[in-house]
Amino acid sequence: MPRTWLVLNLTHNSGAALGVITGLQFAPMLFSMWGGAIADRYSKRTILMVTQALMGGLALILGILA
Repeated sequence: MPRTWLVLNLTHNSGAALGVITGLQFAPMLFSMWGGAIADRYSKRTILMVTQALMGGLALILGILA
């Protein structure tokens, strides 16, 4: 929810930008069916390290942009 307020503030109350960011929040659900196959194929440690690195990179980008 904090992302939506940030988008509203940065885009000066743009409804289109709010709709896009709200829709993108549910994009990971599209990839959930492949999650099991990925979990079976690769080691849990590798998956955890990759996802944490991606989350850290996205947090860094958000921090720079904000």
